[in-house]
Amino acid sequence: MKGKKPICWLCCWVILMCRAAFCTASDSVIPAKGSIESQPNSPTPQDSTTQATDKLRHEYLQLFQHGDYEAIIDRLTPLLHKSSPPDSGLAYVHGLTSRIIGDLDTAATDLAPLGNYAPDSDASTWFSWPPASAIWQQVQFRRQLFPAHLKVLHDGETLRFNVYYDDMTDWTRDALSVLPRAYAANHDFLGQDFSTITVLLFNDYGHFTDYVRATRWDVVPPKYAHGIGSLEALCISRYNGYHQDWPALSSKYSCATVAHEMNHSLVERMIAGYGLPRWFMEGLAVDLQTRITPEDVPTFGRLIRQLVRQGGILSLDDLTYHFGDSVQVYAGESTQELERWRNSNAYQQGYSMVNYFLRKLKPGDLPHFLTDLREQRYTDKSARSRQIFDQQTHKYLGLSLDEFYTDWQSFVQRIYK
Repeated sequence: MKGKKPICWLCCWVILMCRAAFCTASDSVIPAKGSIESQPNSPTPQDSTTQATDKLRHEYLQLFQHGDYEAIIDRLTPLLHKSSPPDSGLAYVHGLTSRIIGDLDTAATDLAPLGNYAPDSDASTWFSWPPASAIWQQVQFRRQLFPAHLKVLHDGETLRFNVYYDDMTDWTRDALSVLPRAYAANHDFLGQDFSTITVLLFNDYGHFTDYVRATRWDVVPPKYAHGIGSLEALCISRYNGYHQDWPALSSKYSCATVAHEMNHSLVERMIAGYGLPRWFMEGLAVDLQTRITPEDVPTFGRLIRQLVRQGGILSLDDLTYHFGDSVQVYAGESTQELERWRNSNAYQQGYSMVNYFLRKLKPGDLPHFLTDLREQRYTDKSARSRQIFDQQTHKYLGLSLDEFYTDWQSFVQRIYK
């Protein structure tokens, strides 16, 4: 969802490597006349092509380990389209990446011909590559949980959405009309373009929960939820667990809600599943949705004022580890065990903290902050998520996470007391 970026030296290097890998000997590496005979140990054109392809495979496997899924899809897709048949190693990493981001039809096409192929692990690999056949089986299992029908939405020549839906109803048409606007808001907010997004529209709540449970380790979606945004797909259900019908999706409120859940999906892509604190994840999404419904900002301010005056501000630990408890109470699912969260509102506090975080961040630094979290996880695999988040907060704000929280508290106490 972002504008084109200037070509970097790495992109140029990849293009040169691709040319060496896929050109014929007649228009690529042509040795000087007589050089092969006079230098029997010099590499043949076939050797040069093999070496270039091996380097290219290694490059993309490294990108995958770094979690740079967008770079893989953006650069590798046109290369595979130009080669027939595609190189097994390149088709493997493209198929695996497509599986991760929910483009299951593409993943199946890439992986089906590969059988039990898997790349060799080396010193830079921190896990074993699964065979293509095992990934293909995952793809088939997940694909059967998708709604039956497919609608593709383009943005110019770019395939922006693969939308799977149960039936083409007025509700479905509303959802299709909302997606481009929700994407545009996220594009501006996150500062980059994204490859094709998978969207699942469920008319049946049971079908929605079956998909979520099967793909999220048997986690049941909250009863109040009409949608969930994940690394694999943006899921939207017409009904929630209270059998409440979602109002017309073309309304401003519904568009903001779809943009909120889409934000979760796209941020997950940027961080490659790194465990962001939930207050930060939800705060980002709420801040994004206020770009569509700016009239909500004064209301959110009044809610924060209420939290301050009622002593409902959660500690950083409570906000981190009991976010869901606070939300349950706010959604009307209070029990005696949850009573201590009666005056809290984790969503509104998370929004306020993230809004303050973004004010302190330099303009344009949000995408760099998020991708640096992903890179730091790769660099220091032993570090815990909160430790990495604390390090990056200090790098970008000059404050530790605890110092930032104290600074935010002083701000809201001063403004809303």
